[in-house]
Amino acid sequence: MELEYLGLTDVGMVRKQNEDAFFCDGQKKLFIVCDGIGGHVAGQLASSLAVDTFRRYFFEPDGSDYILKSKAFKKYSIIQRRLISAINKANRRIYEESKTNGHLKGMGTTMVTLYLEGERAHIANVGDSRCYRLRDEKFEQLTQDHSLVMERVRKGILTREEARNHPQKHIITRALGIREQVIPDLYEFDVKPGDLFLLCSDGLSDCVIEDEIAAIFEAFCFDLTAIAKSLVELACDRGGPDNITVVLVYCQPDKRKYF
Repeated sequence: MELEYLGLTDVGMVRKQNEDAFFCDGQKKLFIVCDGIGGHVAGQLASSLAVDTFRRYFFEPDGSDYILKSKAFKKYSIIQRRLISAINKANRRIYEESKTNGHLKGMGTTMVTLYLEGERAHIANVGDSRCYRLRDEKFEQLTQDHSLVMERVRKGILTREEARNHPQKHIITRALGIREQVIPDLYEFDVKPGDLFLLCSDGLSDCVIEDEIAAIFEAFCFDLTAIAKSLVELACDRGGPDNITVVLVYCQPDKRKYF
């Protein structure tokens, strides 16, 4: 199955610096979006460290890592253990950097990753960066946010609409770099020709609701450049209060070449 993919990031309309980072490797079929926290230099550094460290250790695992060797992780598949291990390598690198440099104290980042292996999609996330999928005209969020308001939504305390406008919507409950270890959520799905995945930072999802994203997907009929630009432009038109990053991955149903 051939892939068509595209990544686009924008500083938005308010921030002076882009603290998001993304990575696309169509050959190895790995895609990442990170949203740095900690302000200016710290947030930007955290997201870039996360991307660089994760992709290094995911493809070149540290054989001595206890996550890969420990019996406690035997319930996970090899791919899942590699995801957990690489995320914790990235987490540790950010954590140690912030401990060493006082001006970086408190820096961290969200992360969402998509790895395609054969006909399986492996997804991991920490924080509120998301992965969506369009399949057979059904658009759905595949990940769950680690945020204060979404935990309240899951408990039935808030509705999704109330969460969207809540003053505490930006408080996340899990991130890389804040503690010595981090636990990602892991997901595994089958992949079908025609599936279109979207990874994004909350700069998009806070401004553009799911029905609107789905409508843009439908309007531009798998034109990834047009879709990405339209999503970013719509978020900016609504104030663009945060950096906006989108990564689109289309599993082609035929032999067209990706660009």
